[in-house]
Amino acid sequence: MMVGDSLKDDIACGKGAGAFTCLLDETGRYGPDDFSVTGLHPDFKVDSLSKILNILETNFDLSP
Repeated sequence: MMVGDSLKDDIACGKGAGAFTCLLDETGRYGPDDFSVTGLHPDFKVDSLSKILNILETNFDLSP
């Protein structure tokens, strides 16, 4: 999963690579209008890195 704080750079790169994406938006910079304008829709959005582990554990099989 690609985690990044930029729609046009990080999320676009992750989508281009075929990865799940997670937008780190600590300040509330991005809203639904931004997703519509760019055409980029992250699979997940969090406001803190501390929430990433929960997303991984809830949505992905992390077994070795």
